[in-house]
Amino acid sequence: FSGWEGDINVDWYRVADSFNRASNELETPGYHLLNAKFIMTSPEKTWRIALFVDNVHDETVIYEHNEVGFRLGRPRTIGIDLTYDLNGR
Repeated sequence: FSGWEGDINVDWYRVADSFNRASNELETPGYHLLNAKFIMTSPEKTWRIALFVDNVHDETVIYEHNEVGFRLGRPRTIGIDLTYDLNGR
């Protein structure tokens, strides 16, 4: 990729334990997520290729815990974003 520019983005965040109801009966466990993305941009700024991994550690994320059950987040997700900009930047 001669002349292409590269970027690496890494983000991490933590969400503490919480309660979803005023009665504080069912606690939803906290979690942390690590995401990473490697981006290559063409010299003309028209093409962008990004390889990404969301939830790198494949942590089980519970967004909500109630009497009915759980609402879960996505497991580790690996993908490619390919973008073409008609105007160039």
